[in-house]
Amino acid sequence: MGMQPPVTSAAMPTAPSGFTLRQIEAGQFTLTAHEKIRMPGQVAAVYIGGDGPDAGVAPALAQQDKSANVIFLTRPCQNGAPCADEFRGAKRFSPEVIGSVSKALDALKKQHNFYGFNLVGFAVGATVATLVAAERQDVLSLRTVAGNLDTAAYGRLHHLPALDGSLNPKDVSAKLLPLGQKHFVGAKDKTVTAEIGNSYIEASGRPDCLGLTVIDTAGHVDGWVEIWPDLLEQPLQGGC
Repeated sequence: MGMQPPVTSAAMPTAPSGFTLRQIEAGQFTLTAHEKIRMPGQVAAVYIGGDGPDAGVAPALAQQDKSANVIFLTRPCQNGAPCADEFRGAKRFSPEVIGSVSKALDALKKQHNFYGFNLVGFAVGATVATLVAAERQDVLSLRTVAGNLDTAAYGRLHHLPALDGSLNPKDVSAKLLPLGQKHFVGAKDKTVTAEIGNSYIEASGRPDCLGLTVIDTAGHVDGWVEIWPDLLEQPLQGGC
């Protein structure tokens, strides 16, 4: 695996209650982790979130998670972090970006002696979480909420240019079939529609094994935090 990226830690006054801020140098990017670590040496739930109006949802979901170890991890370029413009645009899901997040997980694993991760991704954070899961052997489960699981379909829906240089979760859906997963989308979501999630499911080749759960009361941002503890209890699919 090579040398691990250096990790520094400091308290952050504005961090959610009980969480600590950690800056992680991961490749060419600096990522930020908000951590609540109660049982080192076990499994960590790692949340990866979205941008703009989406940015507050994943941290709020993480606060609802009662797991022994909970981490909210930023993506490269998120929250105004310095990076080249190409990584905010066409290469936002490039191998360099996905590799950086994976390096951050390596650093967290070394720091706390974790043996695995349960990944949770919201919006474009789901794009990253899915692509990271496809590259690692220590991801034990994957959950996505309002997840952009087919970037090409998302681009067509919103009339956006193609993300040349980026990876697409749809292309790794078959590879991830052995992994326990759960994918949620809101019935009122006009940003990430069920069609996008279903494209990922269908590309797996096993829609009988892997499904999309539509939540009638949820939109894109609204309606998730309040019900998240209950959604976490729903059984995983996949494993085929």
